[in-house]
Amino acid sequence: GGGRAAVDAASEGGFDLILMDLEMPDLDGLGATRKIRELPGAAGRVPIIALTAHAFEDHYERCRQAGMDNVLTKPVNHEALHDLLQSYRVPAQ
Repeated sequence: GGGRAAVDAASEGGFDLILMDLEMPDLDGLGATRKIRELPGAAGRVPIIALTAHAFEDHYERCRQAGMDNVLTKPVNHEALHDLLQSYRVPAQ
């Protein structure tokens, strides 16, 4: 799969959060995020976290402009991933 597969999967709905690699075949993560943000309803509002090996400030800004909610740098620190995922947890009702 690549970026187009990510958009197709997101359009089906059912995701609480998407971890989006920025470097994918056929459609990069920024483009895939833009397309997901165009989807109607909850599918277009799901939190999207960028995964990137590039930790430059302009890279973070490009991710935000594309509609991503946060950025994790690779290699991913397990504690940072855990904390980030916890911050997006929906409280039990």
